[in-house]
Amino acid sequence: MYHEVVASSILKRNHRNKRKIFDHFKIILDKSYVANKTAMRHKFHNYAGKCFYAWSDWVYTIGTGLERKRWPGPRKYEVRYNQKLVEHFIKIRLKKMTFRPWKRFARTQATVNLMFAQKLTTFIRETFNGWKKLTKHFQVLRKDAMSMWMGK
Repeated sequence: MYHEVVASSILKRNHRNKRKIFDHFKIILDKSYVANKTAMRHKFHNYAGKCFYAWSDWVYTIGTGLERKRWPGPRKYEVRYNQKLVEHFIKIRLKKMTFRPWKRFARTQATVNLMFAQKLTTFIRETFNGWKKLTKHFQVLRKDAMSMWMGK
C-alpha cells in the first residue's frame, strides 16, 4: 500500500513538472512571437519612412508654390540655391538611404529563392530516381516470377 501511494505521488509530481515546463515553453514562444512582430513593424516603419522622405518634400514644395514650373516668370519667387547641387544631393542621399538596404534585402531574397529551387530540384530528382529504381526492381521480380512459373 505504501509503495503504491509513493509511486502514484511521484507520477503526479512528474506530470505536474512536465506541465509546468510545457506552459513556460508556451509563454516563451508567445513572447518571442510578439517581439518578432514588433521588430518587423519597427523595421518596416523605419525603412518606409526613409523611402518616402523625397515624396513628402516634393508634396511640400508643390503645396507652398515653390515648384519651378509654376513660377509666373523669370526671377520671381526664386529661391537662392543651386538647383543642380540640390538635385545631386537628393539623388545621393536617396541612394544611400534606400538602395543599400533594398539591395541587401533583394540579394537575400534571391539567395533564398535559389536555395529553395535547388532543394526542390534535388527532391524531385531523388523522387524520380526512387521511382525508377522501384520500377526496375519490380520488373526484375516480375521477370523472375514468370521464369519460375514457366519452369526455366
